[in-house]
Amino acid sequence: MSDTAEDLQEGLRVRAGRGAGELPIIDTRKEDDDIEEGSDESMSTLCGRLCDMLLTDQLACDVQLSLFVAACSSYRQDSTLRPFPPMYMVEGERDVESLLAAVKELPSLTKVLAMLEEGEEMLDMNVLKLLLWVLSGGPSHLHFRTLNKIEATQVLALADTANHPPPSHVLAVTTNSSNKWLADTRDKKTIWAFHGSRLDNFYSILNYGLQQHRTKVSLFGEGIYLSEDLGVCLAYSSRGVGWAKSMLGNSVSCLALAQVLDHPSVKLHTDDRERGAVEGSEGGRVPDKYIVVRNNELLHIRYLLVYKHSSATPTLSNNRLMLFINRHRMVLLLVAYMGMLALIGLSKSITVQRWLRRLGWVD
Repeated sequence: MSDTAEDLQEGLRVRAGRGAGELPIIDTRKEDDDIEEGSDESMSTLCGRLCDMLLTDQLACDVQLSLFVAACSSYRQDSTLRPFPPMYMVEGERDVESLLAAVKELPSLTKVLAMLEEGEEMLDMNVLKLLLWVLSGGPSHLHFRTLNKIEATQVLALADTANHPPPSHVLAVTTNSSNKWLADTRDKKTIWAFHGSRLDNFYSILNYGLQQHRTKVSLFGEGIYLSEDLGVCLAYSSRGVGWAKSMLGNSVSCLALAQVLDHPSVKLHTDDRERGAVEGSEGGRVPDKYIVVRNNELLHIRYLLVYKHSSATPTLSNNRLMLFINRHRMVLLLVAYMGMLALIGLSKSITVQRWLRRLGWVD
C-alpha cells in the first residue's frame, strides 16, 4: 500500500471514530480555485474532503450530483448546464464531450465511499475534482441538507400540501446569498410557495435562483410563477431521467419551496383588486393560490422536495435511440419536413394518380 493510501486510511479511521453528531461540518465556502486544474492539493487531501462530504450526508450529495447529471443529459445544455465546471473549459470554450465522457464513467457514491474507506486510489484526478466541484456547490456554494421526518413535516406544513402525495425526501437548500436573505427578511412578513419545473432545469435554478427573464409562462403577465398549493405545481414538475447510478433511481421529479417577501409588487389573489392585477396579463387577475413575482430579489429558494418514481429500466438500445434523436433533432425534423413535401408533390402527380386508380385505392 502506498504512503498516500496509508494516510487516507488513517484519516478514515479517525473519522469513523466520531459519533453521528460529531461528523465534521462541510466547508461549503471553500474557494473554487482549490479544486480547479491548477490545484496543488494532494490526492489524499482531496479524497479526505470527498469522504467527509459523503459521511456527513450521502443522500444530499446524491441528489446534488443527480441534478448535475440531469442537466448534462439535457438537449438544452446551453441553458441547463449553468454553472459549467471550470476544469472542462478549454481556451474559453466548453469541452462538453469530455465532460459527458467523465459523467458516464462516474461510479455510484456508495461505491466511491467504499473505495475511499478501503484506501483505494482508483478515482481519476479529474473525476475526483469534478465530484468535489459539484458537491461543493460551484461558484454559488450550493449546499443541501437532508431533513429528518420531523423537520420535513414542519416544512411541509408551511404551505398547502394537504391531499397531495408527500415527497420522498425534503432537503434544506443554502447558497452564498442565504445569510443575506435571512437577515433582510427577519421580522418581515413572508409567504411560502412552490415552484415546479423540469428536472433538468433544477441544477441551474438552485445555483442562480429563480430568474424572471427565464420564465416562459406569461398568461397572467411576466414574472416568476409560484403557487401556495402543492397540487398546482406538481402538474409542472414532470418526472425526468436523472442519474442511473443514483440511490434514488433514474426517474425523479423535484419541486422548490421558496420564501417570498410580502411586498406590494408581488401579485397574488386578495380582496384588493390592484394587488392581483398584472400589466400585460392575458388571463385577467391572478387566480387564487397563484403568486407572480416580478423582482428576483423578492424570493429565495429554501427547500427542495424530491419525488422518487418507479420506472422500468430502459434497455441499451432504447438509450442509444433516444441519444441519437436528442443529438440530431434538427436534422430529423428537416428530413421529416422534406419527406412531407415529397409526399404532397407525389400525391398531385398524374402518373401516381393513375397508378393508384389502377390499384383501386382511389376512384
